[in-house]
Amino acid sequence: MAHRAAYAVRVVSRLPARRSLYIPRNKRQQLQIFRGLTGVEGVGEEEGRNTIFDWLRKEHYRGVEASLSTLSGVGPGAPMKGAADEGAERERWRLSLRRHNLDLIATLTTQGNDTVEQHLESLERQAAEAKEVEAVSLSIQGGCQAWDMDQQVKFAGGVAEVAAKLNIPCVLETHKNRVLSTPLQTKELMSACEAGRIPLKINADLSQWCDKGQSLFSTSMDPELVEGILTQLASHVHSVHARTGCGEDGKAPDPRKKEYSLEKSTHERWWDLLLDGMLTRGVPPRIKPEFGPELSANAEGVSPKDDLWEINSFLADMHRARWASRYGCCGCCGSLCFYREKGQKGF
Repeated sequence: MAHRAAYAVRVVSRLPARRSLYIPRNKRQQLQIFRGLTGVEGVGEEEGRNTIFDWLRKEHYRGVEASLSTLSGVGPGAPMKGAADEGAERERWRLSLRRHNLDLIATLTTQGNDTVEQHLESLERQAAEAKEVEAVSLSIQGGCQAWDMDQQVKFAGGVAEVAAKLNIPCVLETHKNRVLSTPLQTKELMSACEAGRIPLKINADLSQWCDKGQSLFSTSMDPELVEGILTQLASHVHSVHARTGCGEDGKAPDPRKKEYSLEKSTHERWWDLLLDGMLTRGVPPRIKPEFGPELSANAEGVSPKDDLWEINSFLADMHRARWASRYGCCGCCGSLCFYREKGQKGF
């Protein structure tokens, strides 16, 4: 336990401090950046968690994204716990998040024997537990790709009912082997929900569609169809998982490298469209820079773990800079945003 906390201290201490910034009163165009905690050692122990949260708050992250198993202190390598112990761990997380004024997006994965009812029961049980930690939203890898469209629409309607019952936003993630696993499947479900007046909220991880087809999905589809899907998606999106996909293993081994500039610029255009869609609809523009949780086998010259943290920090600054170049301010500071020049010159 102590070595994990020490690891967290070591990782955070290596990163440069940034000058103090103030948060503007008008938050309409404030980009809300969430930090993913998957694969980050130390967050399971209070000392390490507080060290990481201190740094995230100073770096003006809006919050964190963590799985329900992490919040409950269960999962690979964790000791077996009873329901009471899991609840106590969630309460410790809630207090740590509140102390550091960080929001939480909780990630859930629905389970069941491929029946809609069982997946919805799984969702409601997990959503109630996530609400104990005061999550502002749920990102759900839900349902089953093999369902027919009637089953998918039934599931989407059930997700909306759980959200209304528990008063917590339930956002379905585009994810392989789930109900939003491909562009065409997502388009069909969006259209069906619109026709049935079902409020479908989506967390867009477009790298998943690249992973499914082992390529930039836009290269194998009609350009007008791609634009239509993305435009329709922009009317449903409530958050973005910003991971750069490519044709090698579904994600760019190192998005900082020039050989992935085409994939990076393509995703940036997609992300801009989705973030603009959130702004237009008055939805807080939320984005989670994503790289990992494991390194790709093709990531030459990238060392494990510490570099995962550094690459995700680089990506967060990249998104701030690009937002500042488009809107004049990243939302972390006032009109003299020091990210603006970076964004205008190219990150």
